[in-house]
Amino acid sequence: MHQHPRPSPRTASPASSPQTNPTRTNNPREEGRSAHSRTLSDMPHYQEADDAGGDGGSMVATGPSREAVKRMDQIISNFHTKAAIILLGSRVGLPVVLNRDGTVKVSKWFQIETDDTDAYRDELNTWRTCGGFQNRPPPLIIETYIDTSHLTKSQRLVIVDDLGKRWDALDALSDSSSSDDERSEVILERWRIELGDIPGEQPNNFAPTLPLLYKQCVVFFRALYSASKLLPAQKFKKNIGKSGAPTNSLIVNCRITTGNTQPRRIDGLKQPIFDHSGPVTSTHNLGTTETPAGPIFAEVTYRNDCNFRVDDSESLLSSRFMGADEHFFTPSLAARGDLSRRRSTKQPEIGSLPAHKQLTDDSGPIQTYGSLSTFHGNAPPRGSSPISALRA
Repeated sequence: MHQHPRPSPRTASPASSPQTNPTRTNNPREEGRSAHSRTLSDMPHYQEADDAGGDGGSMVATGPSREAVKRMDQIISNFHTKAAIILLGSRVGLPVVLNRDGTVKVSKWFQIETDDTDAYRDELNTWRTCGGFQNRPPPLIIETYIDTSHLTKSQRLVIVDDLGKRWDALDALSDSSSSDDERSEVILERWRIELGDIPGEQPNNFAPTLPLLYKQCVVFFRALYSASKLLPAQKFKKNIGKSGAPTNSLIVNCRITTGNTQPRRIDGLKQPIFDHSGPVTSTHNLGTTETPAGPIFAEVTYRNDCNFRVDDSESLLSSRFMGADEHFFTPSLAARGDLSRRRSTKQPEIGSLPAHKQLTDDSGPIQTYGSLSTFHGNAPPRGSSPISALRA
C-alpha cells in the first residue's frame, strides 16, 4: 500500500496581498486614500473637481476665504464711518453714547479714539452696511456750511475783505441759489471720500496683506485728523466761540450726501462773495490708500476766506449810502509815507523867500554915495544893522 504525500497547509494571505480583507483596518492603501480625502475636504480655498468633468485629482481655486472678505468689508465700512465721525466731531458737537456702567462708549479703530454717537446714524447707514466686493459704497460727501436761518431782520451776515470793507454775503450768493434753504447758508468746505474700481488682477488670498493695509489706514487717519484742525472752517468756528455771539444767531452745521446726487447749476462753494484777484477755493488731496477692493482716496475743497461775522443791518446800510465803509477814511502807513515824500519834494513858490538857501556875498565891494559924483567908501555888507551903516 503506497502512501501519498500530504499537501502543505494553506497559509493566511498578508496585508499586502491583492486579496484584502474588507473587515481589516490596517490596510495601508485604504488609510492613504482616506487621509487624502480628509485633507481636501479641510482646505477652504480649493474643491475637488467633478468626476464627470475630467481628472478626479485636479483642484480649482475659488478665491479668497470668507474670513478674509469679512475683514476686508469691515475695513471698508469703518474707513468711511470713522472719517465721517472725525470730521463731524471737529465741526459740530456730537452727543455721546454711554455704556451700562455710565462710561462713554469709545471706538478705537485705526488707533484713534472717537466717542460713539447716534447723530447722523441714518445718514451713515449706507456706509455702515457696505462692503468691498458686494454692496459697494457710493462716494461719501460731507459739507460744512453756515446756517443763517436764525438771524433776525436786524442782523446780516457780512464778510470783511483785506481792505477792511464789509460785504453782505447772502446778497452776493442769492443770485446763484435756487431755493430758500440755499439762500440762508454759506458753504465753507466739502470733503469727498471715494472707493475706486476693483483692480483687474488681485491675489486669490489677500489675507496676509490685511495687517499692512490696516497700518496704512492708521497713517491716513492721522493725516486726516491733522488736516481737519488746520482748515479755515475750524478757525472760523473758534472765532465764533471767542466773539460771544448768541448761539442761536450763527450756527455751523454739516450735511452728508452721496456722490450720486445731481450737482447744482452753480456751485455755492466756489461762488465769490466780493471782488478779489485770488482764487475763491483751494483743494487738498490727502492721498490714496490701495486696497484689494480698490483704491480709497480723500480730498477736501475749502473756501480760502472765512472771515464772516454778524453785523447790524442799519450799520451796513449806512455804509452803503455813504459809499464807503467806516474804515475807508483811515489813512494807511503807505499813504502817510507818500504824503511826507510829497512834502519833502515840493517846489518853492514864486515870490517866497528861499529860507533853506544860504546867502553868498558878492565878490566886489559896494560903495556908498557921498554926492551925485563922489563916493565915500565901501559900504557895509548886506544884512548888517542900519546903525553900523551910519557909523561907517
